[in-house]
Amino acid sequence: MTIRNGLSNKLMFATGAAVTAALIGFLGVTGWRTADRVRADVTQLAIKEAQVAANQVGIQLTEAVSAGTAMTAAVTGLLEAGSARRTDLVSVARATALRYPNLYGAWMADTVDRTVGTMLPGTEAVNPKGVFTPYWTKNASGGLDFSTFAFDGSEQWYRGPIASGQSLVTEPYLTKRGDLVTSITAPVTLGGRIVAIGGVDIKLDMLPTMLGALHPFGSGRVMLLSQGGKWLSPPTKGLEMKPYDGIGASEVTQALADGRWRALPGGPDGALRLIYPFSAPGMNTTWAMVMDVPAQVIAQPIYAQLAETATGGLVVLIVVLVTIYGTTKLLIDRPLTRSVRTIEALVDRRYDTVIADRDRTDEIGAIAKALEIFRDKSRQAELLAEAQEAQQRNQLARAETIRSHSQAFDGKVSTLTEAVLKLVGDLDTASTTLKGGADATTLRSTSVAAASEQASANVGAVASAAEQLLASVQEIGRQITLSTEVAASAVVQAQDAKGKVDALAGVAGRISEVIKLINSIAAQTNLLALNATIEAARAGPAGKGFAVVAAEVKELANQTSRATDEIAVQIAAVQSGTGDAVQIIQDIFGTIERMSAISLSIREATDQQGLAMHEVARNIQEASMGTLEVSENISAVSRSASQTGETAGVVSSAAMVLQGKSNELRGEVLSFLSNIRLAS
Repeated sequence: MTIRNGLSNKLMFATGAAVTAALIGFLGVTGWRTADRVRADVTQLAIKEAQVAANQVGIQLTEAVSAGTAMTAAVTGLLEAGSARRTDLVSVARATALRYPNLYGAWMADTVDRTVGTMLPGTEAVNPKGVFTPYWTKNASGGLDFSTFAFDGSEQWYRGPIASGQSLVTEPYLTKRGDLVTSITAPVTLGGRIVAIGGVDIKLDMLPTMLGALHPFGSGRVMLLSQGGKWLSPPTKGLEMKPYDGIGASEVTQALADGRWRALPGGPDGALRLIYPFSAPGMNTTWAMVMDVPAQVIAQPIYAQLAETATGGLVVLIVVLVTIYGTTKLLIDRPLTRSVRTIEALVDRRYDTVIADRDRTDEIGAIAKALEIFRDKSRQAELLAEAQEAQQRNQLARAETIRSHSQAFDGKVSTLTEAVLKLVGDLDTASTTLKGGADATTLRSTSVAAASEQASANVGAVASAAEQLLASVQEIGRQITLSTEVAASAVVQAQDAKGKVDALAGVAGRISEVIKLINSIAAQTNLLALNATIEAARAGPAGKGFAVVAAEVKELANQTSRATDEIAVQIAAVQSGTGDAVQIIQDIFGTIERMSAISLSIREATDQQGLAMHEVARNIQEASMGTLEVSENISAVSRSASQTGETAGVVSSAAMVLQGKSNELRGEVLSFLSNIRLAS
């Protein structure tokens, strides 16, 4: 018998699928964890890059803040000296604009209630509303232009320092010439009171050039947002001072509000976008660096880790499959193939087949030993069945012979009995005639008496023959009783065979218990391997080798469990075959019981024949008594001599016929007894 899709192939397929699924799951978990780790590492590197860029921007702003702070400090000093003039303040602003090359301009503004104007009377550097607002700006040739400007006190550059008493970097704006500029304002205090606002303007046109030269991670880019979420250094030209409308706009707003960085996935071309808020000393506001980290910066380490893990997993898968295939072929497939061939031989009743692997101490050895017991029991059961079948055939033949002889005997006895009864009737008629003729004659009474005695003797002979026939019927009953006892013995033997087959089923059940014990041990081994794996995981890198061994132990435990399950299926098949054998023996037991019932029925029929023969003997005895009565009354025969002679002739003839029939009856009885002896 060729077995396709054997245990080795199924086990290898199942193990391969399990290892592959585990490998895929491990790759997924590894990829997920690697992605998180790489993303976290890259984010930290991006934060450092953003800090560097923020520091560069902060340096530019800090220089401007320092310029504005120095200018307001100089103005404060002049005002505190009490000898300042308006022209002196204008000169301070001009000197500040000239001293710092990165400045776009320098300016001052009196308070809306004209505090400086009150302190320093005059009309120099006033706007159309009469407020002191000197403003120096650099022109295209590098020189300075002087002007004044108007304000109403609601502007951020004025309102912020007035409210906080600190310097402030305003929201950048575009000048009429299209320059991107921001103002650094600071309060001018005198005696603890703000009397004016001083400030410098710095052009931010250099920021896109400076930040555009930065390429973090090779192909990344750095951009800049203002406090209001507008582009200062946009991703594309023309978006200056346009609101941010990219991914995570709400996150950007929150980052500018709380000063915490945000990492936004799903940027352009899959890039990771970092929003890094920052501030510089004296800014008292928050800007945000926007850095796009290329997707390949994160993907490449992940792919490398996955490729390394997949290669190792593939090697492990191949080693596991080869090991399982070789192990199952050697330890399971071949022994089970031999066991299957042995079972096929036993099914074909080839009981001389040698059962291999009996000396093994594992489940295969247990199966081989069970097959050996099954072979021996099957051989014994078959021999017993053959003996019982032969005995049953003999008993059936014997019963058939007895039945046929009994039927023939019954017919002949019935015929002879009827003839005897008829002759007895004739004798009764003749006796009546003799009784009537006895009154007519007395001379022939002696002859008639002799004839009557002869008739009485004949009737006695008939009674003797009837008693012999009764004895033969009783012998038939005894033989039938013996047949019933033989059937009862066959029932006992069938019950013994059923007990042996039940014992075989018990052995198969105990094998199932052993298999359950092995399954329990495999489950405990699996649990220990799981605990070992957990402890190895807790041990970290030092426990990796132990974790591999624990995984192998767990896998072998699973293999043992699946193998014992397959053996349990085979044992269940053996138990099913044993159950069929029990059913067959029960059928034989039922047949023997029916044969015993038939023998009992035959015995009852024979008993009825015995009763009938008793009745015949009784009737013959009554006939004999009647003949004696005829002899006692023979004196009456003498009154009819002529009738006595005729009647005597009739009686003599009837007696001769009766004698012949009696002899024939004796012969039939002897023949019946002889046939019964031969049948028994």
